[in-house]
Amino acid sequence: MCSLDGDDSKTARLVYDGMTDESKREPATQYLLFKIAIATEDCQTAAHCLKSMLENKSDINNVLACAHAAQKAHAKHITLEATQSLIACHDAEPIEKSRVALVALYRCSIRLLQGLVDEPMYAEEPEIFIQRLCGFFESGEYSFHKK
Repeated sequence: MCSLDGDDSKTARLVYDGMTDESKREPATQYLLFKIAIATEDCQTAAHCLKSMLENKSDINNVLACAHAAQKAHAKHITLEATQSLIACHDAEPIEKSRVALVALYRCSIRLLQGLVDEPMYAEEPEIFIQRLCGFFESGEYSFHKK
């Protein structure tokens, strides 16, 4: 934690690598690894942490904290992954309205994706962008009609 606060992500990653497997699976550890991933712009590790939190039925507050940390770091791709994870959490078990609204999650996801339109991965293959954007609208519509 101190290494992470001191912007020493290499040392923080070494500490993580030295932990037992059981400790690595702890939600708090996954959150800290997520923060390391943000600091090093490691989208793959960040996505893995989110997936791990979802698979282990982690407290929704951990996923919310990840979304906030990614947004604060201006990491659009990672923030998008986090909001998608929140939508997945909500689909599995509705989140209390007072904590996060599903419509807000879809709106944030669509805006994030729209802000990524000029990114190289979408500029080279615009159909990927269109598919993801349409997917958000379609799944959002489905979610609202099933209630």
